[in-house]
Amino acid sequence: MTNGYDPNTVASFVDRIEILKAELKEASGEVGRQINAITQEEQESAGIPPKALRMVLHERTLRTKIEALSLDDNQAFAHLTAALAALAEPAEQSARTAPATRLREAPQTVRAA
Repeated sequence: MTNGYDPNTVASFVDRIEILKAELKEASGEVGRQINAITQEEQESAGIPPKALRMVLHERTLRTKIEALSLDDNQAFAHLTAALAALAEPAEQSARTAPATRLREAPQTVRAA
């Protein structure tokens, strides 16, 4: 034993996990190809833009994760988003009056005092 761990046991666990990760990568590649085929089919048959469809799927995934948060994490999430929304309100108002060609302002450097 080295440092309290049997090298053969550790090697066995690592090998098993690496094999499963390789299998997962192979399987996820196939699933990815199937998803791309469905996305292409939807675009061709229904005219659904692939990027918009991906964003809808992404949003649904995020909503599910948010709903699964613990009560404490959910409250923290609500407080964080409210704080960011408060910051965005003045920026949104100034963006409405800014020229349409300027979409983003350069980030300002914050210097420590």
